Amino acid sequence: MAARLALPLGMVTIVGLAMPFFEKAFVAKYLAFQDLSLLAAASKVGMIFALPLQAFQMAWGPLSLATSKDKNPQSFYDLVVKLYLGLGSILLFSLVVSGGYALSILASTEYERAWSMIPLSIAVVYLRGLVNFLGLGSIISFKTSIKLWSSLVSILVFFATVNIWLSCLGVFGILLATISAVLSSLLVEAYMSHKASAVSWPYKIIILSSFSVILFVLLSTYLIHNNMLDTLYLISLVAVLITSVVVCRVIQSSRKNIAA
Repeated sequence: MAARLALPLGMVTIVGLAMPFFEKAFVAKYLAFQDLSLLAAASKVGMIFALPLQAFQMAWGPLSLATSKDKNPQSFYDLVVKLYLGLGSILLFSLVVSGGYALSILASTEYERAWSMIPLSIAVVYLRGLVNFLGLGSIISFKTSIKLWSSLVSILVFFATVNIWLSCLGVFGILLATISAVLSSLLVEAYMSHKASAVSWPYKIIILSSFSVILFVLLSTYLIHNNMLDTLYLISLVAVLITSVVVCRVIQSSRKNIAA
């Protein structure tokens, strides 16, 4: 029983560790070495987003399993995913705007061109965080093979799209191929996990939030690449303010539900 549960998760870990090597291999083969260094610099800023996400993931696993034994765990799951979408979006907006300063600290001013790659790098981490929510059903139902299937689909989509994206957009194509792979993994795991357990999610909110984040990421990439920074700052400020208001309303609504 333990081996049946652990083996798929071990293979998923191997696939996750292999993905960065695949990305770098394609950059090294088809693009210049400078592109690889820019991609690595942008990934460093993306790791700033990954740090709080990893801390949350360590707590989310046992907490979600413990909560699944409650009479009404769905309200708790909905609250947590809404907070992730809201707070994660605010952090993403902030990191995109401050990406140039972060690069000068983590790398050097020579890597300023990597700023336009930062939005896509952070979006990859943001979407991977959603997989941990939507794949909860695979853990609760003890069907960890679902995670393996979603990882295999992710790898297939990456190899199927990377050459197309590379030929069109160069080094940006690597990041877009990775986002395509993560989105495919997200869809597969959400569907199969929902079939395997009774866990449901506010899918309309998740789709709307994810679409808004991807739209912001693509727009900010274009603005940074064309040095339209004033427009970027304005859009980011509006996005942060709107998202902050939404998060506050979600927290107030959850307090009323708890009090009731």
